[in-house]
Amino acid sequence: MRLLFAVLAISTASLAQTTPTPLVVDAATAQLHILHRYEPMYPPIALAAHVSGDVKLQFEIDTQGHVVGLRVVSGPAMLAGAALDAVRHWDYTPFESDGHPVPVLSDVVVSFPSKLFKGSKLPEPVHIDMDDCTQALKDQKHPEKAVKPCDHAAAQAEKNPPSIRFEFSHAALESAAIADVHAGHPAEALSYLDTLASWIDESHSDDFAEISNVYSLRAQVRAVGGNAAGAEQDAASAEDAIRKALSWHPVPEKPVSLPAGVTALSPGIDYHATYTARLKETLKLHATLLSALGKKDEAQAKLDEAAKLN
Repeated sequence: MRLLFAVLAISTASLAQTTPTPLVVDAATAQLHILHRYEPMYPPIALAAHVSGDVKLQFEIDTQGHVVGLRVVSGPAMLAGAALDAVRHWDYTPFESDGHPVPVLSDVVVSFPSKLFKGSKLPEPVHIDMDDCTQALKDQKHPEKAVKPCDHAAAQAEKNPPSIRFEFSHAALESAAIADVHAGHPAEALSYLDTLASWIDESHSDDFAEISNVYSLRAQVRAVGGNAAGAEQDAASAEDAIRKALSWHPVPEKPVSLPAGVTALSPGIDYHATYTARLKETLKLHATLLSALGKKDEAQAKLDEAAKLN
């Protein structure tokens, strides 16, 4: 990743031009230059129509750090205007080369989950007591003991309002499903995972890493139950979700140095490495299920892709 105010690879001749050609920078680099970011207002017509999704925009950051030349690359038409209105007001720390400001070209994905809009107030989540469930799951010698406390936690979780169920309750139902799997109750586990899948649809969640986890777990439970076709579909959904999570965290080219007064996102977790590892495991799972369905070539393609991931 290019350093802030670093020397960019352009010639002195290009700096002398009246309108220099913008240089292309990745979304992660541009994000670290943001000084002021305005969140989009969710269009009322899109809310009424239950339209959600991602809008990808391409734009130029001029030599003053202003956004110019916005254009829509992809996304729902009902949401495009709101995304454009928000991003055109963003301000960036200008890029420089040899002490001269230079324009750059970048892109961004603006997300519109149906529960997010300016001025909204989410309902209060129900308290879920996970302590007994978490402790019981650690006792691998007596897996049956985890079923009751985890069922209790799941029952509490199911009381949460639909709009926040997945975000605030997924851990309880996943734990209950895992407890049932360990205790030899695959049907009960599948019931919890089916409920989670329905919550994903109703909440329009953009927590793609967690969505991937749900589908991956259900794929494994379905496979054990002999539903190879359903398991393969879940593996495909898990793979799609973790790819989306990974796309939000592109690999940095090199460490970023920040000038005084500019705050970066927390560097504590290397999401790119984490999600790359998850994608690798998901590809292997998908390959196993494709192979079980006799789709040998597709399975091998997944394994080949997994082998290339670091």
